[in-house]
Amino acid sequence: MNKKIKILASGGGTVSHTIPLLEVLKKLDTNKYEILYVVSEDGPERKLVNGVVKFQKILVGKIYRSLNWLNIVNISKNIIGLIQAKIIFLSYKPDLVICKGGYVTLPIIFWSYIFKKDLIIHESDSVLGLANKLASKRAKKILTAFDKKYYPNKLADKIEVCGIPLRSEFLRELEYKSDQKIKNILIIGGSQGAESLNNFVVNNLEKFIQNKIKIIHIWGEKNAEEADHFISNLSEEQKKYYNHYLYIDKNIAQIIANATLVISRLGATIMAELSALKKATVFVPYPYASQNHQEQNGKIITATDSGLVINDNQLESKIDQIIKLINDKRTLIKYENNIGKLMPKKSIEKFIQIIEETINVEK
Repeated sequence: MNKKIKILASGGGTVSHTIPLLEVLKKLDTNKYEILYVVSEDGPERKLVNGVVKFQKILVGKIYRSLNWLNIVNISKNIIGLIQAKIIFLSYKPDLVICKGGYVTLPIIFWSYIFKKDLIIHESDSVLGLANKLASKRAKKILTAFDKKYYPNKLADKIEVCGIPLRSEFLRELEYKSDQKIKNILIIGGSQGAESLNNFVVNNLEKFIQNKIKIIHIWGEKNAEEADHFISNLSEEQKKYYNHYLYIDKNIAQIIANATLVISRLGATIMAELSALKKATVFVPYPYASQNHQEQNGKIITATDSGLVINDNQLESKIDQIIKLINDKRTLIKYENNIGKLMPKKSIEKFIQIIEETINVEK
């Protein structure tokens, strides 16, 4: 019996650092590959990988650039995490390391360099994140969501454009099931919600209702108290035009497909999901995103005419423009067609192909 190829994978801190990599790992041949996923002690990735692949936990902590007493605690965590990661390398002896970004990958990247293990990284955004930027010199392959022109020229020979691996529900044909008589807007703030998008709904729900527009609103899990307070004050008539969720982990693709228009943050994963579903969208970049990556993603949307980009601090003043847009069928179709062409397809297949090529070259 042939020895299995051992892959050590890591990516975390956010759902979008975990799901794309997890979708690839799920498709690998278990007769050929053994997989171990490294998660942070308290990151969202731990819940996502549980029951899907084997995993081990390490301690990691965010280091703030400003003076913050938490840095003292987090430096201690990172030292412990570095030792834990070394023990994992020594005991598991991986043949290949794959990282997706997030603080949890930093000790993995470090030991892959020390132990001279082949490293593949994947970058979803049009700007390299901190961990991937540090890993880029060491990486054998850099897989990206966007064209090479958006990344440093010195990395061009390592870059392979493969897009963003998506959950299977985004890769099958979905029927548009929304009530055609009532236009609706889906507001998505990401897995944790977005305060400014939530406030926008609270402040403008009545105006949407006056224009016979239904709102489907994803608050974010941490905003349960605010959501309950808002909903408790709605009249029965208002509730006919308002549907809400704290978080959706299943059937989100169908909910997006049913929307006439989406209002969303501008992370790369949601861009890829909206591209797969060809959904017209108003994008509102998070102004404090690391490396300013959401605003950089917004430049791509604008340049390709794949949606409407509105700055976070201008959203409230653009309510009339959004209402006009949802009634502008020609522009909606244009956005749907253009965003549908924005992201590469068959990302999982391409990712696996590069894994196999990297291993075979070594052999």
